[in-house]
Amino acid sequence: MAIGKQGGHKKPRALAAVEGDRPDRINFDEPVPADGEVRAPDRLSDEARAVWDRIAPDLVARKVLTPWDVDSFATFCDAVARHRRAAARLDADGEVVEGHRGVAAKNPWWQIWRDAADVMVKMGSRFGLNPADRTQLSVGGDEGDDEKSPARYLS
Repeated sequence: MAIGKQGGHKKPRALAAVEGDRPDRINFDEPVPADGEVRAPDRLSDEARAVWDRIAPDLVARKVLTPWDVDSFATFCDAVARHRRAAARLDADGEVVEGHRGVAAKNPWWQIWRDAADVMVKMGSRFGLNPADRTQLSVGGDEGDDEKSPARYLS
């Protein structure tokens, strides 16, 4: 018998609303961060910062990225940068390298590439950034007073 919660993580209210979830599935009592500036951490590499600058503004505009989420999103950006560096090393060195005593071995950059990809998928899904997550999106037209409008659930 399993102990603890069953199923996947619940979506944040803003993401659930943007994705068109039914109102009865949206947690209207979830804690909501105060409005504030969302800034990239100084620790990000130039490559990770470029990822942040490309994606973060849209997430902030949709209220999916808040001041509380900065470290999680920075982890995603860092993983993208590491994944790209590992891919470049694999391209340069090849998938198989000369190992101990001249024996062919799998390039160790594969593990870094794979680990970074895992982090990208895990953290990106929390922000709706993966293709499978986007299949759940339901983008409507006017976000005015329409009863089904995602904007209705974002305030």
